[in-house]
Amino acid sequence: GTATEPYKMSSVNDLQTLKEWATYLGKETAGLHFQLQNDIDMDDTWLSYVDEFSGVFDGNGKTISNLNYNAGNGRNALFSHLNSGGVIKNLTISGTIIENEYSNAGGIVGMNEGIVIGCTNLVDIKGRHCAAGIVYTNSGQVIACVNKGNLECSEGTVGGIVEQQGNGGKIIACYNVGAINGTINNDARVGGVLSEGFGGKVIACYNTGTLQGSPRGNIVGRVFSSATSFEISNCYWTGTDEAVGANDDNKASISGGGAVTGTDWTAAMNAMNSALESEDVEYRYELNTDEATKEAEPLKLKLEQVDGGGNGNLEDYGNNGSI
Repeated sequence: GTATEPYKMSSVNDLQTLKEWATYLGKETAGLHFQLQNDIDMDDTWLSYVDEFSGVFDGNGKTISNLNYNAGNGRNALFSHLNSGGVIKNLTISGTIIENEYSNAGGIVGMNEGIVIGCTNLVDIKGRHCAAGIVYTNSGQVIACVNKGNLECSEGTVGGIVEQQGNGGKIIACYNVGAINGTINNDARVGGVLSEGFGGKVIACYNTGTLQGSPRGNIVGRVFSSATSFEISNCYWTGTDEAVGANDDNKASISGGGAVTGTDWTAAMNAMNSALESEDVEYRYELNTDEATKEAEPLKLKLEQVDGGGNGNLEDYGNNGSI
């Protein structure tokens, strides 16, 4: 359970055991490390969610597929509540979530007070109330995450990356390419990155996914008047909708970025990489050169080792920390 010797997860049973350990037995996970060893196919096995999690879950670049369940009341996601100090990273999930009741669904995390980084959601979510591709409600950090799932809520609010964000929350260098549909006629609050802004920041993100519902914004569906401050900076999008769908009392400070009508996404790439560098994160963005996908996904995330940079000789490396 240490960083160098994590608990190794390689089967559906291992994931079920983690759920039972943290949820039913109420065991403490702070300081514990878990790492996927291979892709895991849930094969439609019902897995509800891990309730309180304070450890580090490293997806190790692997995928949990066929993660299919019907959501009931509450915060439904693979991890229901990520506490302060908890980290979910390098994980991809795929499958389907159907909300049968007034539940709140996030693909990776329900309530985030920690860090979700380098995660990709391929799960399609369809239901009644509130949904988001990565995190339902955020007061922590969501960094370098991608939503490719299609999201639809018939009676509520929906955001590509996060549904609701409060003070202290940050969404940094994330993007959405999934279709987002809030089918209610008004007050659906549809956002390409974030649905409802009550505080925090959205920094260097982009959206190319189609939006349906009103109010809708390519970056944020609505910024509320109760927000003492809300910052949107260096964000980019396609389409005719503005960055913010509805902004009570001009509570959003918007700077940099804007609509991209052509094929030049270099400015967006530079902004996102600069944001990641400032957070000391090893991810970087690159231009997508694949003709079949680059219109929908103009920038792609890659894991790049940015420390060092020598040619294999030890003298090319310096010491920037303690041993």
